[in-house]
Amino acid sequence: MSNELSYTWGNCTYFVAKTLPWIPAGLGDAYQWLANARAKGLQTGSTPVVGSVVVYGQGHGYSNFGHVAVVQSINGDGTFNVSEMNFLGLNKVDTRKSSMNDVVGFILPPGTTSSTNVPTFPSPTDPVTALVNSVVGAGTDFSKFVAQGAFILLGILVVVLGLFVLIVGDFKKPLAKALNTIPAVEVAANA
Repeated sequence: MSNELSYTWGNCTYFVAKTLPWIPAGLGDAYQWLANARAKGLQTGSTPVVGSVVVYGQGHGYSNFGHVAVVQSINGDGTFNVSEMNFLGLNKVDTRKSSMNDVVGFILPPGTTSSTNVPTFPSPTDPVTALVNSVVGAGTDFSKFVAQGAFILLGILVVVLGLFVLIVGDFKKPLAKALNTIPAVEVAANA
């Protein structure tokens, strides 16, 4: 069973567990996630990290169940951008700028700390990003992907040209040999 299936469909917890496969099943309601994640051995922190889960407390614009979202990017003004579900309505995915208001803490991706640089996870609603992620994996820097693709194409071109030179070279030898075996025709000059 996928981890997201342990959470209620259309809610924020379902979306985060589906977006981040490292989120374990059974963390409870959103406001309980931080404490339950710690109890399951996940790293937590008080600073947003790209790819982490932000946990919001109950009330103050959030439901009595709290709220969770995925941190997409961090802004220079102390705010950060999140992708989430059920902030605007059941099963509705959106992205928005968030402040630290009502934030209980952050659940960090495995192997990271709040000071570790984690790759940016693109918005799951962007179809081009979704296609690239399906080909190269989520969190891959698209410019690096393009650069690697260019080097691969250059390598293929070099191999094809090398094969072409070898094939042409192999045809030249029998052709030259054949031309050398043709008897020369002498034209008699009228004297």
